[in-house]
Amino acid sequence: MREYIAGAVGPGGKRRASPRAGARTFAGARVRPGAVLCVAAAVLVLLLPATARAQSPWLAAPALQAQLAAGEVVMRSSLDTQHARASVDAAIRVHAPPQSIWKFITQCRYAKYLIPGLRRCAQLRAAADGSWVVVEHDIKYAPLLPMVHSICRNDLQPPLRMDFHRVAGDLKDETGSWVLQPDADGTTTVEYRVSIKPGFWVPRVIVRRSLRKQLPAALVALRAHAEAQPAASVAAAGSR
Repeated sequence: MREYIAGAVGPGGKRRASPRAGARTFAGARVRPGAVLCVAAAVLVLLLPATARAQSPWLAAPALQAQLAAGEVVMRSSLDTQHARASVDAAIRVHAPPQSIWKFITQCRYAKYLIPGLRRCAQLRAAADGSWVVVEHDIKYAPLLPMVHSICRNDLQPPLRMDFHRVAGDLKDETGSWVLQPDADGTTTVEYRVSIKPGFWVPRVIVRRSLRKQLPAALVALRAHAEAQPAASVAAAGSR
């Protein structure tokens, strides 16, 4: 059985019903920069790859573009209970160039701002040319869940795209990507897509909380950190 959820989370602080049957739309309060995010190793949500050249077709809908312009997080997700797999696509618009966002999604020192329950993040090895890294995470998502050990390979196309997939660890399967699409007005549309099969039982209430609250909160936190970067720091990052 598949359960589909679609929604938007924005500065309004209210929930509103979706105009589409079988889908829901959410609006939530802006979250402060320390808010958590479900990222690469997330056992609660999962991803399918996106294109590096442009944002995914689902984001082209005028209604979603209007929500992004209004500062909302837009997302769609599916829970395949029969095959114990979850998938999510989420996006947010950031008033900053890709260079100021890139480090927050690729460097361990910033992972604590984005991954809920992170206990450890370490880079195990990397390509000499910087095209890929292997990263290890230990994460405690909730008191009812065991510590999750995850090792992923991240393939990098700085500063526009990162694809990741499981190479070892507790999760049965995990693939995903971050795509940073610069827009003509100087903003960047950040898209996160993930698909994951935990390989162990996860209470549905935790999955729902992740999709409805933690993931949008993480993207809002990412935006807050990126937009707070001094112009000099952004310029330095772009020159590397």
